[in-house]
Amino acid sequence: AAGELTGVTTEFYSVAGKKLLPCKVKDPCWQKPKADRLCWCYRHDADAFWEIAQLVEEADGIIWGAPVYWMAVPSEMQAFFDRSRTVEALGWRWRNKVAGFLTVAWDRNGGQETAIQRMRTWATMHDFIVVGVGPERPEISIGGYRGAMAVQGFPEPVGTLDAVRQDVSGIFASRTVGWRVASSAVSTSGRS
Repeated sequence: AAGELTGVTTEFYSVAGKKLLPCKVKDPCWQKPKADRLCWCYRHDADAFWEIAQLVEEADGIIWGAPVYWMAVPSEMQAFFDRSRTVEALGWRWRNKVAGFLTVAWDRNGGQETAIQRMRTWATMHDFIVVGVGPERPEISIGGYRGAMAVQGFPEPVGTLDAVRQDVSGIFASRTVGWRVASSAVSTSGRS
């Protein structure tokens, strides 16, 4: 939905099938931060970390999405979050980028709130401008206020990957997050 706004350019990036290595919690990234070496523990080509960091660097707004894995975000997302601490040490280079969040779980109350909260907490640590679903409300429900929270099939879980499309409330909330991130990013950056 972000791409529906006039003058907004969007890009989809997926980590599916890509490697993201865990943080080794070494101190050089915090004590001796370098813009060309956001992570001291791995080479640039070791995994997708640097590629994602560059996309974040170039974007005005980001819609972060992740499925719920055991009431939280997947380990790949957590690894990226953990390894991004150099950005803070460099003076909050991602400050004032707009962020919104999407998640999907097997059940209506299957961990979406905790996954969204984890993503929002990380974004707040980097001083992103965090947005939720906004004032638009469908007639039946929004799924969640803090971000778009969908289920895998509706009204009951379904074992197919595209079953989330049955969750009208979750899909509408996802669209509003897209609209809010895009319009807020344009307002904040002055670019499209």
